[in-house]
Amino acid sequence: RISIGSGQYSVHYVQLLDGFSVEPVRGGLLDRLLGREHRMDRRAVALERQLNGGVDFLSSVNNYFQSVMAEHRENKTGNKILMEKINSCVFGTDSNHFSCPESFLTCPITLDTPETGVFMRNSRGAEICSLYDKDALVQLVETGGTHPLSREPITESMIMRKDECHFDAKREAFCCK
Repeated sequence: RISIGSGQYSVHYVQLLDGFSVEPVRGGLLDRLLGREHRMDRRAVALERQLNGGVDFLSSVNNYFQSVMAEHRENKTGNKILMEKINSCVFGTDSNHFSCPESFLTCPITLDTPETGVFMRNSRGAEICSLYDKDALVQLVETGGTHPLSREPITESMIMRKDECHFDAKREAFCCK
């Protein structure tokens, strides 16, 4: 608590917003009769602005929620683009179409051979890619998961079309062309 003039104020630090909230401590009937409440409210807002670099606490709350909503919209847009890329690169994984042992057709998420698959680079700039089960990869993206091997955020540049990858027998891995 702090005192300014004849009024007392309660100051609270809000870590989530990295800012201060200031509330007048109401004195009761005398404050109301003398009209101090409005003056105390104005002083509380002025003190918040001093403590928060020119912004009052309610504006800080509003700015925080606007940034959270903008980030959410951005993530949804990014996920939509990523999902479109995944869906455009899906293919059937009949083992007769691959010139490699069946053990290389194992999805790193399901540890099984997928029915519908999609290739994804093992990391952002990697030449090596792995075959993923489409449904498992979609679920991973929808839940905000990271790349199972590199722990990086999954991006559309990691998703590869079937014709962009080939099995390299010397490296014993799928490689990007």
